[in-house]
Amino acid sequence: MLPSHVKERVQKVLDDSSLGELAKWKAISKYLLEEKILYKQCIKADQLLVHPQNRGGTGVQVFNLHAKGKRILECGCDTSLLVGSTCVEMNPDQAKRAEQARLTESIYAQYPDFIAPCSGHERFLTVSSSHVSQFFKAMIAGCKSPEESLVDPKTGRMSISSISDSDFLQACNEGWSWTVIPFYVEASWFEIKNFS
Repeated sequence: MLPSHVKERVQKVLDDSSLGELAKWKAISKYLLEEKILYKQCIKADQLLVHPQNRGGTGVQVFNLHAKGKRILECGCDTSLLVGSTCVEMNPDQAKRAEQARLTESIYAQYPDFIAPCSGHERFLTVSSSHVSQFFKAMIAGCKSPEESLVDPKTGRMSISSISDSDFLQACNEGWSWTVIPFYVEASWFEIKNFS
């Protein structure tokens, strides 16, 4: 649970009508990192699902995530541009975890060729960098793509073996730095929808 002085300080920022949503998040995340409540961790895309409140509950747009992935590969991957990547730990309660996975599962059910299925081993829910993370996950899983230039003509699927960008391959194999919100912060108090 969050100490009362932390809740009070964060609530004060949330109630500050002079700040926009991004400014509020930056102030809150800086404070919670200082308090050692939020933490930084290198996370691979295959450990990530989309938070069920992401984009008002709509999650990722499959064709947009492939278009974004195409742009990353055309320009060159630079994970330092993903410095704002933020996720929430999945709840350890199995029933709550299943509920948290439902949005990503429903997107997969609509587009099974284009995004990776839920493995059940994911540990985090994205509240930013969702399209990017799900593109990397689809690439790792060897999914198909509506972006013809991303597909191996022999297999009809994406393949990291056809990628020469070392930063992209490193992001696929090792992940990148994320700010992690512990599950108990969200479960007891924090409204992710304000910042996704």
